Amino acid sequence: MLEIVRFLNEKNSPFVDNIYPFLNLYQNPDFPIDFAFLDDHGESIEDNGIEYSNVFDANLDTLVWA
Repeated sequence: MLEIVRFLNEKNSPFVDNIYPFLNLYQNPDFPIDFAFLDDHGESIEDNGIEYSNVFDANLDTLVWA
C-alpha cells in the first residue's frame, strides 16, 4: 500500500477510493438497512467510543486510519 501511495504522490495523482455503503446490504442479509443510508434515521453504532450513524462514515473512518 505504501508503494502505491508513494507512486501516486510522486506523480501528483489523487488517491481515490470508492466507498460503496450498499455492498454491505448485498453481502449480509442481517445488515441493518437504515445504517446503509445517510439520512441518520437508523440506530447508531458505537465502536471504541466513536459513534457512527451510517456505514459510509464508518468506512471512511476505516480508510483514514488505514
